[in-house]
Amino acid sequence: LQKTSTRPSWLKSRIMGGAGHLSNAQSAELVRAIAPRRRVVLLHLSQECNRPEVALRTHDAKLREVVVSAQDEPTGWIDIEASGEPCAKPTVTLAAAKQHALFGSA
Repeated sequence: LQKTSTRPSWLKSRIMGGAGHLSNAQSAELVRAIAPRRRVVLLHLSQECNRPEVALRTHDAKLREVVVSAQDEPTGWIDIEASGEPCAKPTVTLAAAKQHALFGSA
């Protein structure tokens, strides 16, 4: 859809260049990797170069609920609830900070 759109070639190149935009297939691959248990909300679909039914087809709605959010109307209420399972705590390693003296040596 992007290739056949009326958008300028520089914009098509930027969007398809992998810097910030996901294709439907990339989105579905990411969702499979994350593996949410209950539902996924597809956001910010291009009105010119995508269609909700095309985006939905790339996601496996048998495994989880898939909601497509429209840009021109509110998305219905979506309940968010805890699964009851503990979440893995992220491991973050910070480099030791070095304090520099403001006036001369410390």
